[in-house]
Amino acid sequence: MGNYLPTDQVDDDAAKGIGPCGKGDPNDFSLTHKEIHISIPKYQKIAAEMFKCNHLHESYQKCADDSALPMYSCSDEINKYVECVRHWSTDLEYRNAITAEYLVLREEYRKTGRRRLYRGLKGETYVTLEQLTGFKV
Repeated sequence: MGNYLPTDQVDDDAAKGIGPCGKGDPNDFSLTHKEIHISIPKYQKIAAEMFKCNHLHESYQKCADDSALPMYSCSDEINKYVECVRHWSTDLEYRNAITAEYLVLREEYRKTGRRRLYRGLKGETYVTLEQLTGFKV
């Protein structure tokens, strides 16, 4: 049967449809096993690639465009990029910031039923300092 991870206990509030949109209690800031070990590290890696290490990826792309054999001639650039992503993917302070942002986004989703894309289309920022206060991560 392979490796089997038992499913998490379903959030009682979400199962009962509690909350303004039936998505769960917006004031519940507890994290499930799946959120802690899968979702948040995935968001942390994506954010590191997009925001923290983007300049290194651009330098690799520039090197690859100018080179005939980018695998060999641009190995320094790709190694720097991989090391940068690895560093930010394991940084605990950065993980706490990503977790706080995740909790704010989940709270808004549970209140309104709208996901991040809607906020991005409206041009809103994701997390303000006022929203971060009160979270115990």
